[in-house]
Amino acid sequence: MNQHIATWELEKAWDRGQRSWERWLDACEALYKPEHADFDGDQKVDGYSLDTMLDYYREGLTPKAAVALLPKQ
Repeated sequence: MNQHIATWELEKAWDRGQRSWERWLDACEALYKPEHADFDGDQKVDGYSLDTMLDYYREGLTPKAAVALLPKQ
């Protein structure tokens, strides 16, 4: 296979995955923080962080299930 095509295929796959993560995170933010704040917090202080949200995403949780694990506002 042509190396340029192989690289392009990898970039396309990565982009699809990145967009999927961003859509998932946007859905979580809409459920938890409707004022459109973000999850860029400190887990110990705020009860949420991008790292924790990424873990939930990788575990395959739905946005609703992930938000249910966060502290109540």
